[in-house]
Amino acid sequence: MENNEYIKVNVMFFGDLRNLTGTRQKEFIMKKGFKLSDLLILLEQEYHFSFKKYIEENKGIRILINGQEYERLGGINALLGNEFTVVFFPPLFGG
Repeated sequence: MENNEYIKVNVMFFGDLRNLTGTRQKEFIMKKGFKLSDLLILLEQEYHFSFKKYIEENKGIRILINGQEYERLGGINALLGNEFTVVFFPPLFGG
């Protein structure tokens, strides 16, 4: 990406999130300095439901940023960078 003011982030959805969004993945162009919290707002605008509320209500949800748990990267305030991949896995049940 040539413009240093913007980053490209690939977002992937699994399980019921894939059904709620109607897609497996989506690419977003956003301003440099965006955090995971900003991405959640952008996703809410794109898909018309509250991702933040979904995360709060589904405590077992896993969010990976470039393969690492988001909590290890600053939680909801984790900074996103160019060519990052954010993956949403719904809670898994059963055994």
